[in-house]
Amino acid sequence: MINSRFIVKERIGIFLVIALLVFGSFVLGDSNQDTNRKVYQIQKQDVTDMVFALYIGLPSDTRQAEMLIKSLNEFGGKYKDSLFLVFYNPDFGESYKWLEKYNVKTFPLKIDSEAAKIPFAHKVYAAAQAEEMLDGAGCNLVYFDNHMFFLKEPSFLSLSDNVEAVTTSVYLTNGIGEEKEKEISPFWSGIYKEVGINRDEVPFVETVVDSKNVRFYINCRVVSVRPEKKILRQWRDTFEKLAKDKEYVGKACTSRMQYTFLHQAVISAILLKKPGFNKIKLLDQKNFYPLLHHEKLPEGKKISDFSGIDVLVDESYIQSHPDWAKEFKIDASVKNWLETTVMESLKITDNLYRLENSCNSYLARTSTGNVMLDPGGASKEGNWLYKMAHGGDVKAILLTHGHDDHTEGIDLWKNGKDIPVIAQREYENFVRYNSMLDSIEKIRIAKQTGQDIPQPTVETKVPVLKATELFIDNYTYKSGDRSFVMTHVGGETPDQCVIWIPEIKTVLIGDNYYSSVPNMSTLRGSETRPALEYIKALETALSYEPEILLPGHGEPLIGKDFIKMKLTKYRDAVRYIHDETVKGMNLGKDVHTLMKEIKLPDEISIPEAFGRVSWDVRGIFEGYLGWYDTNISNMYPVPTSDIYPDLVALIGDAGKVAAKASALVAEGEPVKALHMTDIILIHNPKHLPALKARLEAINNLRSKCRNWIEFNWLNSEMKKVQSAIAEQEKTESKK
Repeated sequence: MINSRFIVKERIGIFLVIALLVFGSFVLGDSNQDTNRKVYQIQKQDVTDMVFALYIGLPSDTRQAEMLIKSLNEFGGKYKDSLFLVFYNPDFGESYKWLEKYNVKTFPLKIDSEAAKIPFAHKVYAAAQAEEMLDGAGCNLVYFDNHMFFLKEPSFLSLSDNVEAVTTSVYLTNGIGEEKEKEISPFWSGIYKEVGINRDEVPFVETVVDSKNVRFYINCRVVSVRPEKKILRQWRDTFEKLAKDKEYVGKACTSRMQYTFLHQAVISAILLKKPGFNKIKLLDQKNFYPLLHHEKLPEGKKISDFSGIDVLVDESYIQSHPDWAKEFKIDASVKNWLETTVMESLKITDNLYRLENSCNSYLARTSTGNVMLDPGGASKEGNWLYKMAHGGDVKAILLTHGHDDHTEGIDLWKNGKDIPVIAQREYENFVRYNSMLDSIEKIRIAKQTGQDIPQPTVETKVPVLKATELFIDNYTYKSGDRSFVMTHVGGETPDQCVIWIPEIKTVLIGDNYYSSVPNMSTLRGSETRPALEYIKALETALSYEPEILLPGHGEPLIGKDFIKMKLTKYRDAVRYIHDETVKGMNLGKDVHTLMKEIKLPDEISIPEAFGRVSWDVRGIFEGYLGWYDTNISNMYPVPTSDIYPDLVALIGDAGKVAAKASALVAEGEPVKALHMTDIILIHNPKHLPALKARLEAINNLRSKCRNWIEFNWLNSEMKKVQSAIAEQEKTESKK
């Protein structure tokens, strides 16, 4: 993917959340429901006093759900056998049924297709669906997120006449929680108006991690209610109404954080309205300890003795911190249970384990020793895979490709031993290419990932070639009862290969498959990434008819039919982008026209969270035809920007240009506004009105942005412009 030294791992609660639901006591459910929402039935004998609900987005997430369920079984006291209702993504069919070996019932999630586009909408609909099913059961319904462990009996979630809801304050303000001195934003006032709350009477609570006093705002990782109160259904209905309100979303819910945490703001308002602040119990750190934020917690809020903690909010903290227990006082049996359970969760299938950090690393155990595949995600000494391999004892290291985030850790895993590190022949050229451009790559990657920009240098980095064995087209490495068939395919990198393990019907596809449109043309800069090579990689993987697909980043895909469906759709999307671009080129269309025109049809539509269709169109176009656009002006080393001062002089006033740029933002043309400010700022970078107009345009684009890379580039430019504005205002104030 990218140079791992600059990787920033964004953990805005990933858009696949799990909802566990514990059932009620007889045939349950509202008879007056929307006919588009089927209400599944629960038998009376299945209902327990406390019922838990989860949502699972991917089959691989069932491991996290299983850990939560097992922790309740182990430490839940009188609630240890409580029922869980697990709602799942219907696209994955029966992949969740195995959880029913516990006291679990699984149901496909019913969700409005338009509202489903909003992050965490699935959580809202899962909670409401559970509440419908349990209406009249007389039980206590607890919606629970995944990535948590019960350490004690959850009596603290019980309800009474005086406590009608249990939840916890939000951890961080994240630009959503509003302090007393701040005017209430349109985002919150719109929610209050919809729910029917007097905004001036909203109480204040303290955020858990950054200790800010903000208007009532909860973290809905846990919400305990009585189903008959219909609180969670009102959450769904209000969320859906606001999500579909184009005026609200366009004018009030404008930042990426507001868009992401709309669900959480809505439930905060719903709970204030019903049951009201005085009947809400807010859990503290002892009830619900945010281990994932342990390092960020103020000293007074950190807990070192786990004996008093009821629930551990883990979010893979233990998985990514193998030596986590050194900081805490914890019962040895609890520690051993947690660590054993976490290690079991890394298992994909028999003798195959996964750990994700900078990339996915995979440890394969064979009858004659261990094999490490892409060690970058397991590059820290003492990581769980390293422990499983008895201190990194492996027979060989296999690489899907040469990106730093996949190859770091080779020395750790070699551990001074003479073992083969096997890669495709293009690996050497790829490493040399990256070393040659080391300085500019570091600068552009830093901009893309929001890091401090390093100083440029003309010194060439000496390439470090760590692969010891190279193959050309195909190579099979055998270790005991396992074969690793490596096939060169290219794609995201020239050396990219697919690795097939036939004995367990598993294929590694490297970085040629994501849950997003691929980045066939990177903004940070890279060699051409041929679309046809992505297609070759996908078809090679499909030809094996795998039952497990292991990507370089993100969750594994499980199930032969599901993998076929996902890879076929992905391949067809890449082919469509490629073929439509070539067709447009042959019709004489220019690149910008094609960037605007080419859209994926609904049946092969893929999220654009990482790559973008328009970027890929440009990459394919220029990859085939090169930089020259047939405009004779561009044959010469005189850029268009050289005439900008003359244009400003003809207009007579740079301020008019800046004013027009600001007007373009208001008219919904922020990109044109950026171009307009370029006319001034390229030759007069301190022009304050132009800087302010440019900042308006950037903020407008940020508010609509749903792409991680685009967002970071906009952020990088925003910081630069904000700094220039502050410096210029300071200068002008001294005049």
